[in-house]
Amino acid sequence: MNNIMLFYITIGIVGIMLAIVAAANMYWGYKADTKIKKA
Repeated sequence: MNNIMLFYITIGIVGIMLAIVAAANMYWGYKADTKIKKA
């Protein structure tokens, strides 16, 4: 029971981290895009 809980918690943390990284990449990519279009 405990191992299953730990497993799901780990997957949840990894999922959240991946979501944050993906959001950051999209944000910085969008900023770079606007900078290139302005120049």
